Amino acid sequence: MDSTYHRLEELFDQLGLPSDAGSIQFFIAQNSPLNNGTRLEDASFWTASQATFLYGKIQLDANWAGVVDQLNLAMRAEKLGASPHVAKNAILAMACPVTPIAGSLDHP
Repeated sequence: MDSTYHRLEELFDQLGLPSDAGSIQFFIAQNSPLNNGTRLEDASFWTASQATFLYGKIQLDANWAGVVDQLNLAMRAEKLGASPHVAKNAILAMACPVTPIAGSLDHP
């Protein structure tokens, strides 16, 4: 079983889209919020191959499913009641995750 964790940048690379944090943030801002009745892979801004990739990863519950779910949530952030500022920070956190420093969670 492949337990690889994929990041948002890798997903955007697979979709053939610019994958730096600013480009990801811009893409999400330009294309969201998605209507609650629209599945992520059915959104009008995807090409046929992008939609097929997303659909396949969700249906197969592949190791890509987690990051596809993150994108789905980010695309709906405003619909979920988050302010644009909170949504922006959530998007950046997904695109640029912080790795904790070893021992930083230890308590004396």
